[in-house]
Amino acid sequence: MRCYDGEAALIIKRWFHRTDDDASGCTFVDPEKETRAPGSPPVAMVINSSTLRGVFGPEQFTKIVPPALDLGPSSRTHGAAVVDFAGEGEIRYRLHTDTDSVLRDRCVAAGPVLC
Repeated sequence: MRCYDGEAALIIKRWFHRTDDDASGCTFVDPEKETRAPGSPPVAMVINSSTLRGVFGPEQFTKIVPPALDLGPSSRTHGAAVVDFAGEGEIRYRLHTDTDSVLRDRCVAAGPVLC
């Protein structure tokens, strides 16, 4: 990574990737969730300040947790292989539409260099 005059190296402690199945581009997933040990912090990423489009806090996202899987009454009485099963699939984070609109408007106003 290179930094030129007026730019800075930034350490990002947590970031999300956009999902490919959302045409609006407002749904994100944690890319390291599957590879990280439970309870361990995310690996930091270093980026150039010129590539950063926005910084968002948790209040600008809605956490989407998959529903719990109902295995039926017979599976609850036979065996105990699965004790705590909260849901199936990945947890997603949805950026609020108004926040996305402000960011896109700012990006379009800046021109094709930032978008």
